Amino acid sequence: MPLPANGEPVAYCIWHKDLALYFSVFNKVSKQAWLNHPAWYMKPIHVLLHLTGVEHICLGSSGNNGMAALEKVMEYLKQGYSALVACDGPSGPAYQLKPGVLWMSRDARIPVVPLRFNCTRGIQLGGWDKKFVPFLFSEITVEAGEGVYVTEANLNNSSATIARFLNSEE
Repeated sequence: MPLPANGEPVAYCIWHKDLALYFSVFNKVSKQAWLNHPAWYMKPIHVLLHLTGVEHICLGSSGNNGMAALEKVMEYLKQGYSALVACDGPSGPAYQLKPGVLWMSRDARIPVVPLRFNCTRGIQLGGWDKKFVPFLFSEITVEAGEGVYVTEANLNNSSATIARFLNSEE
């Protein structure tokens, strides 16, 4: 299943809990640049990202050189790459959209496309995000919201629109 971008760069956003579902469905992505936490324990994730086709990993997060890494991702977005953002990460609170994905859209002039996942079987882990891991042979459905172009004037409305889509169960 291809990502719903029609070849144009977008900033996909999901809740942090859905990262395993994302990798279960989109196991080979191309022309993507990601922002990821720089900690040593994240190295296996960085390798996984490269193996799934993510070409550029910009290391940084809130309090860890995050703005510089965000600016690097935005450079790639302007070059035609897309990005995926767990928009309530790296440490929560869960289901509260942080502004990074909105800034990406506003500054790179690309849409934010929220992705919502539903899975028939799996296990919910502990931790702040209650990460969901699908069981083998589970049916996973993905719904893509309408692309939202963020401007300075509609920043708050865009945030509410994206969060409403991610939180709805329809």
